[in-house]
Amino acid sequence: NGSTGIKRRSCSPVAECKGAQPMPVLQLPQGAAVQFFHSVDPIAKGATLVRPASSSAVFDRLWLLQTSCWVEGVLQAPFDSMALDPADRNTWPLVAPRQDVQFVDRNGRPSGQSALSPRHVRWVREPRTQNPLLTMVFVRWGGEYSSWMDEQEANDGDWGKYGSPPSDQYMAAVVEEGLLKHPRLVGGPAVLDFE
Repeated sequence: NGSTGIKRRSCSPVAECKGAQPMPVLQLPQGAAVQFFHSVDPIAKGATLVRPASSSAVFDRLWLLQTSCWVEGVLQAPFDSMALDPADRNTWPLVAPRQDVQFVDRNGRPSGQSALSPRHVRWVREPRTQNPLLTMVFVRWGGEYSSWMDEQEANDGDWGKYGSPPSDQYMAAVVEEGLLKHPRLVGGPAVLDFE
């Protein structure tokens, strides 16, 4: 049936994040600059990923796409975290991503203007430049497939029990079963302190 055994994530999986602390008290006016947590399931074929902007020519040649990260945005309506009900999406902050945020599909093609439309998000914070407690990068083969890869015998130098470079299922499992459950990354004073 194609089931991976991994729970599919909603638009904002962190709403169900076990152990996550409530959002800190925030009272922000319409038009305030914020950062919002964007998270998508890498398994979903239509997932909208974030391509980090860079002034580095070397970095721009790397194909780094983020599934879970803090994104710069602007509040489209006043927000008071005391009125937030995690179960009611209508109480979530309404945020428009900053126009320079690059949303792309899994192949790196721009997602279009709809990706920059305002959306209700579960988590916002005032902008900060401090690096997250943990940044995780998955690297996978991006070159041409070759039949010799099938002919090789598995050994201790291979990619491990999940087979080949990280699959979408593997990446989703690391986020779901690791990052979103780790007390230092989702609990305490630093809510969702990873990317």
